[in-house]
Amino acid sequence: MKFSPSPFLAVVILALLPANDALASCGDCGGGGSTRGSIWAHPIEGLGSHRRAQRPTPTEAPESTLAGGTLTLRGTLDGEWDNVDGHVVFTYDYTQAFPNVGRLQIFVRGYPALREGNSNRYSVEWDRSSYWLDFDGDGPEVPHLLPAMQLVGNYVPQAINDPYPEFANEPGVIAACTTSQPCTVQTSPYVLLKEPGVDYSAYPGQAAQADLLFVANHIGQAIAGALDVYDANNQFVRTKDLVEGDQLEISILGHKLSEPEVIFQIRYSSFTELDPGLRIELANYIPGVDFDDPRLGPDLDAGNRQMKLLLEADRTVSGNTIWAYGGPFEAGFTWANALIFLHRSGFETPQAAPNAAPLVRRQR
Repeated sequence: MKFSPSPFLAVVILALLPANDALASCGDCGGGGSTRGSIWAHPIEGLGSHRRAQRPTPTEAPESTLAGGTLTLRGTLDGEWDNVDGHVVFTYDYTQAFPNVGRLQIFVRGYPALREGNSNRYSVEWDRSSYWLDFDGDGPEVPHLLPAMQLVGNYVPQAINDPYPEFANEPGVIAACTTSQPCTVQTSPYVLLKEPGVDYSAYPGQAAQADLLFVANHIGQAIAGALDVYDANNQFVRTKDLVEGDQLEISILGHKLSEPEVIFQIRYSSFTELDPGLRIELANYIPGVDFDDPRLGPDLDAGNRQMKLLLEADRTVSGNTIWAYGGPFEAGFTWANALIFLHRSGFETPQAAPNAAPLVRRQR
């Protein structure tokens, strides 16, 4: 596998790498986006919006996927909204490097929020874990944080009219996602894609924007994956498999409280060519404790970031979408202390899902 070492942002970093070391500028972001230094600012209703209609309204909290159970995070948001999501975040201040960006809420995990009756209170259940993309599987490279939003919390493939036809006929999905042990469908938006033989000279950043979709089994292991691909104007064009030889670059995502209609994409890694060793895993990793990455800045402090809940809401009025935030609401613990609420398991040895097919397909 061809691997380009890249720095990554973990949920416990006290300070990011300096912008001139870690971030790449896109020039003209296109598709309604703009560039602020080395950070892209996208209209939030852009990428991934066609998947929002597929999300069911949550009626109950999801079951825990890890042995330690979940923590309930709560917040409030006044008004009536069509959709409310709960994002697990931490705060990072970009003011010194990018004065026109300022403080961002860095996105870690996301769920459709459960409303408590007709009140202004919402909650999500967080299993105190995050998704990590490991490009070389059992190889020596460290995992990379993969910000992920849960689309469906109880996915069971349907023979007819399945909302996710790219997964419905996968043998591994059919075997793993059952009524007694349903799966989840997750999306990590704003990844960059390069396919062999494709000319990206007209694309912002010389690559296509894409959303990484994956199905995770009842213990959180990804068992199938796909990409929603967008054109140079950020218009959805097709869904494709993850294929050997494709190159991906993942990004950090951030919210700015004063601009709820915008999502910030921070490019921090290098393009990496895919092969069947790629793995997406759900884990409680603490960088600096569980593993070290020499590309991280010297100011890494594992665990001192306060974890928070940020509510993101939208509603449509006269054809226009209005966005708003609630919070962020402090969870009352740092990332390093999240597990201590019930247990401290330490580093989890990654394990492949039993009989799971590789997420990346061989070249055809």
